[in-house]
Amino acid sequence: MKLARVARVIGIAIWLGAVMVPELSAQTNQDWPTYAGDLAGTRYSKLTQINTANVARLAPAWTYTLGAPGSEATPIVVNGRMYLPSGNSVVALDAETGQEIWKYPVGTSGATSRGVAYWPGDETNSPRILFTTGTKLAALNANTGKLDAGFAKEGELNW
Repeated sequence: MKLARVARVIGIAIWLGAVMVPELSAQTNQDWPTYAGDLAGTRYSKLTQINTANVARLAPAWTYTLGAPGSEATPIVVNGRMYLPSGNSVVALDAETGQEIWKYPVGTSGATSRGVAYWPGDETNSPRILFTTGTKLAALNANTGKLDAGFAKEGELNW
């Protein structure tokens, strides 16, 4: 069990490479709003602060222990917030510090282990974090972490 926990922490720490070097903390923020970075799936970041000259000095800036062993979730980052499923919850973290902003308890069926999606909102709706759980598609208010009552039936769509 300890090995699985270590693997989860290492996995999230590796992904956090863009915030790993303290002397690079002034870097330009860049969103990673979807799996693979953008709708084209380019898996490309324009950030240049980590390069061949400094990569050997990378060190963890923070870690977050996921609530599910073997999670395959790809976090997304929008406006300085990281969103991801974590076992029986979905969480929002400050991407620079790792501080938990909110945590939404999903229940016994848990959140999908693959990831979440972001919708930026419109004139009448706040941004949303969408995810699946069991046979439902759920939408959370991206700012508060509460079910968004304006989506489907009180924030959940059963199929």
